[in-house]
Amino acid sequence: MAGISDFFLTPQNVQRGVNLLQGNQGIVNTLTGLPIGPASGRAYIRNLSGSQEPITEDFFSTNQLDEVKRRTAEAMANKSMNPDFRSSIPYNLESPLSMQGIFKDPKVDIDMTLGQAGYRKNPDGTISVIDKHDFDSLSGGGDYLYGQGEKADLGAGHVIDASDLGEPRYLGERGLPFLSPVDIFGRTQAQATAEEVVKDPFTGEVIEPDYNADREYTTQTESIFEPKEKTLKNVFDAYKKGHITKSKFARIMGGIYGHQGDYYDEHDVGVRRMREDWKPSGIPVNINLGIISHLDKLRANRNFARYIANTKTIPSQIRKQAQKIAPTYRVPTPEQHGRETREERGGSERTFSRTSPGGISQATSRAARSGMNGWRLSQGGFI
Repeated sequence: MAGISDFFLTPQNVQRGVNLLQGNQGIVNTLTGLPIGPASGRAYIRNLSGSQEPITEDFFSTNQLDEVKRRTAEAMANKSMNPDFRSSIPYNLESPLSMQGIFKDPKVDIDMTLGQAGYRKNPDGTISVIDKHDFDSLSGGGDYLYGQGEKADLGAGHVIDASDLGEPRYLGERGLPFLSPVDIFGRTQAQATAEEVVKDPFTGEVIEPDYNADREYTTQTESIFEPKEKTLKNVFDAYKKGHITKSKFARIMGGIYGHQGDYYDEHDVGVRRMREDWKPSGIPVNINLGIISHLDKLRANRNFARYIANTKTIPSQIRKQAQKIAPTYRVPTPEQHGRETREERGGSERTFSRTSPGGISQATSRAARSGMNGWRLSQGGFI
């Protein structure tokens, strides 16, 4: 996948591009705020610029906002069936997160814009999606999120593992003989002796037991990691060789240069060298979706529609509304030969085939394939 663009794609040029964005946050906010093009791409650019200009409903096009509302209504329906569920909106992940997908599929675009988000009901009855646009960790998720690079499969069962790409490789330990040796708890002899002071339980006299003869002390060491420059080179090489996708490459760049939501303490020496600033930050997200009605939830979540349609304790008028939306299933009639079914509302699609007078020889069913009937689905065994 090498080309002219790859020739100019270097760590130095990426750094120059990030510097340009960060030096023009006002222009970036204005241009990315226009609801034209993929929302994920515009949010990504705003993030790299260091801007914290909030993302609201005005940030999205009509189609994008419809998708946000649909998945929010779906999540609300799930919580209606199982109150123990959190008020959260998961990834859709019907397709991998890809650069092509954000232009073709609103579901992919919103997956790459919000990831996982929360929602809340406002005092006026409207629903808002609440989130923070940041990059949690340096490398992000694996192939299950971003897909596999075109040349990641090396054959013979060998596949490139890019899950930790972007994080410095651990190279071993280096001895520090000029420092005092330490015990297994990292204490010097003086520290260990001071911490092991014991008082006589009867007299209160301070006893300083000498355990030094039995305690082992070893030379202190420090962990060695590859330098930042080498780590970055590995990322760029992996992309140019087709071992990772464009979306995975962009995600790693976001983790290094964008708002970081994760925190690494002083012991994570190698990782901390990859960024100058590790203070958690992000772009506030507050998307007011207006009123999400019961009908919105039925349309967004077919399992919810099935649950309402089949629950006898729910008032009949509400059930009738759900039965118009719930999936249709087919129940077999007792025919000796051939194939005949009748349709009913409120269940999954079932088709039974009789190939001999003796009984059913083949049965296919979405419910059977999933291993769950409508009632079990209503108990929260789905996403």
